[in-house]
Amino acid sequence: MKIAFFLNGSEPTFRIMSILADVARDMGFDSDYVGPDVSLHGNHERVRPGDVAVLDITRAALRQAVELGSLREAGVRVVLIAASSLEIPGDLSGYRTLIYGNSLADSQGLINTFRRELRALEEKPDADPFGWASDEKGNSVFISYSHTDEQYLRRLLVHLRPLDRQGMINVWSDQRIEVGDPWREKIEEALEGARIAVLLISADFLASDFIVNDELPPLLAKAQGHGTRVLPVIIKACRFVRDPQLSKFQAANNPKNPLAGMAEHEQEVVYDRVAEAIENVVQP
Repeated sequence: MKIAFFLNGSEPTFRIMSILADVARDMGFDSDYVGPDVSLHGNHERVRPGDVAVLDITRAALRQAVELGSLREAGVRVVLIAASSLEIPGDLSGYRTLIYGNSLADSQGLINTFRRELRALEEKPDADPFGWASDEKGNSVFISYSHTDEQYLRRLLVHLRPLDRQGMINVWSDQRIEVGDPWREKIEEALEGARIAVLLISADFLASDFIVNDELPPLLAKAQGHGTRVLPVIIKACRFVRDPQLSKFQAANNPKNPLAGMAEHEQEVVYDRVAEAIENVVQP
């Protein structure tokens, strides 16, 4: 079994691919690099059915999506990697992906998982690799918020970063929408795939027509019919407890004590509580 590492011209990709290639060679596998020019023209003579391709989809362009499709059609098993789940384009977020982070320390978890995956693929040639879409519900976390409350989103993402780094969750907020993307379709796709929904609730949140009319109905329907976990976080004083639909869900903090009125260390406790609740949901 040969391992082909697809380069895309970026230094971070080359760095992590070099590390993983060393891991593969130390395990006794043949390894090869496929440059961006070869990849661009679809010249895959060096990659055969049954081989394994490693593809970085961090902020992937259309070329990487096409590459993934052509490799799958050729019978090549694919392992996808990315620097962060936040940098995976929405149309590829349904694929299982190994997260390598932004430092060598972050990459250690990827190395250990990559080593286990190679052994599993060697022992079971027909095993489903990470590059294939899974029929099982993934660990996608959808965060709904008002842009007025963006500072609270940013801090929550810091607390979720360790889970993201370990590949335990795939975090989605509208910050992942790129310029030119069909934003409504991207949001609908993310809503459909959400296993957990974090609601950063404030008066601005409840005043948003888009949130109330387009985001909340599918989330609440999935919570009732498909077991999607809804985690409200009360950011500012609002009518949360008087809302018959939202108040059914236990908030991470007392609605009478919203985050905006807390000291910084108290806010950190709430963020950690949310991260812990998410971790408990996704742990096998």
